[in-house]
Amino acid sequence: LSVCIYRVPLGRASGLEEDEEESEADEHYEKCLERRKLSLNDVFQAKLGWLVGNIYSRVGTEDWVPAHKSSDEFNEMIQDTLDSQFRWVPEKVLRVARKQVTPEVIETGREAIWEHLDGVVMESKRDQLLNRLEVILEKTSTVDPGARKKILNMVRSDPVISQIAPVNQY
Repeated sequence: LSVCIYRVPLGRASGLEEDEEESEADEHYEKCLERRKLSLNDVFQAKLGWLVGNIYSRVGTEDWVPAHKSSDEFNEMIQDTLDSQFRWVPEKVLRVARKQVTPEVIETGREAIWEHLDGVVMESKRDQLLNRLEVILEKTSTVDPGARKKILNMVRSDPVISQIAPVNQY
C-alpha cells in the first residue's frame, strides 16, 4: 500500500504563481493516480475515514476532571470563569431590551448596556397567567369581587401552578 502526499507549498515561499501551483499540484496528483497499486473499496474507505477522523478530531486536552480538583470544584471554577467573562441574558429579555435601547445607551458603552438590560422589566409566565385569569374572572359577571380575589390568591399560592409557571421564568 503506497501513500501519496498531495501537497504543494503555496504563495511566495514556493516561488510559483498561483496558476503554476495549481498545475503542478494537478500533475502531482495525476502521477499519484497512475502509480497507485491498490486501493480500498468504498465501504472500507468510509470506515477508514471515520476511524482516522475519530482518532484525530479529539482536542488535546483531558476529558475528565483534573486530579487536583474535585468534580464540584472543577465545575465551580468553570462556572466562575464563564460568569466573569459573559453575561447570560434570557432571549425574551434581550428582545425587549433591543426594542427599548437608545443610540445613546449603545454609544455610552458596556456598563450602560448592562444597566439597560438590568432595567428591563419582564412579566413572568406566572404573572402573565394570573393577569389573564384576573381578566377572565372580571369578564365573568357570575363571580363576585370577593370570590375573584380568593380564587386568584388560591391560584397564586398553588404549588402545582408554581411548578408549571415559575416566578422567574419569562
